[in-house]
Amino acid sequence: MVQHIYFVRHGDTQMNDQHLIRGWLDVPLSAKGIKASKAVAKRLSPKHVQGIVTTDLSRGVDTAEFIRDATGAPILATTKKLRTWDLGIYTGTPSDTADKEIKQLISKSPDKTIPEGESFNAYRDRFLDTVLSLLTKYKDLNIVIVNHHSGAAVMQTWIDSGAPEDYKMDPTKMASAMTRDVVKPGDYLEYNGIWSRSQQKMV
Repeated sequence: MVQHIYFVRHGDTQMNDQHLIRGWLDVPLSAKGIKASKAVAKRLSPKHVQGIVTTDLSRGVDTAEFIRDATGAPILATTKKLRTWDLGIYTGTPSDTADKEIKQLISKSPDKTIPEGESFNAYRDRFLDTVLSLLTKYKDLNIVIVNHHSGAAVMQTWIDSGAPEDYKMDPTKMASAMTRDVVKPGDYLEYNGIWSRSQQKMV
């Protein structure tokens, strides 16, 4: 059986529309975000989704619940480990102001801990460890992973880098992905294959 993974970015929040860093703030979906989440749920309804896992922040949980209602698939796990990068002191600041510093942290100082937050490498390792553990646990299911902007950026850049076992990826490409929309709010990326921990790749 080939596993299909639908990596959904939660719908918009007011902070998205205001171009502010959301981070770990538990901001709810906006009216626009609810509409987008319902729309992506409808698009996923014919995809034979068998399970959903989600970040524990409410904008993700609410998106996951719309997908559950549209597909009939159960929410298998809700976990803090799938949260977005904790950007600490940058949380709530304008994205345009923070983007340059975020790019520098990724490309030049990935192990530097952001005050009140975490380093990029700590986030990357936490996120990918969690995703791969979930894909292994639910390897026989077609699953939706409801996540955030930073998760989509890490996932896609890592795969584009050949999905190395040590999670290393081109820092320039990673920095670029983190400061643009790899996938828009209320949309998804699709990956096919069963994750093999022994082979460290989708097979």
